[in-house]
Amino acid sequence: MLFASKKRYYKKRLYWKQTQIWDLEFLVVKFRAIRESMRREYDRIMETLDATTQYRDLIKAFGMEKAKEINKQGPEYGKKVLLEFLEEKPPNISLTKDEQEAIDNLTKRIEEHNIDVGQFKKQMGAIDSQLEESFKAPGDGGILGRIEAETQGQNILRKEINSL
Repeated sequence: MLFASKKRYYKKRLYWKQTQIWDLEFLVVKFRAIRESMRREYDRIMETLDATTQYRDLIKAFGMEKAKEINKQGPEYGKKVLLEFLEEKPPNISLTKDEQEAIDNLTKRIEEHNIDVGQFKKQMGAIDSQLEESFKAPGDGGILGRIEAETQGQNILRKEINSL
C-alpha cells in the first residue's frame, strides 16, 4: 500500500518535472527569437553606421559633389576610392559651409548609432547570460542548465519508480 502511493507520488513528480522542462524549453525558444530579432536590428544599424561613416569620410576627402557621385556607384566602390585616397594622401580640400554642416550632421548621426550599437550589445549579452550563464543558484547554468538539471531529476525519479 505504501509503495503504491509512493510510486504514484513519484509519477506525479515525474510529470511535473516534464511540464517544467516544457516551460523552460518554451522560454529558450522565445529568448532565441528575441535575440535573433535584436541581432537583425543590430546588423541593420551596423550597416547604416558603416555607410554613414563612409559617406562622411568621402565628403571630407573629396567634397559633397564628388562624394555623391562616388556613393551612387555603391559602397564597395566607395571603400576602394577612400582607401586609395588615404594611401596617396593628396592635399586637403577646403570644405564649404554646407559640406562642413553635412559632416557635422553625419558625425552626430554616427554618435547616435554608436550608442544604439552599445545598447544592443548589452541587451544581447543579457539574453545570452540568462540562457547560458548563472541564473539564480550557484552552479546553475541558466535556463539551459535548469533544463539539464530537470532532465537529470527525471532520470533519478524513473530509476526510483522502476525500483519500487
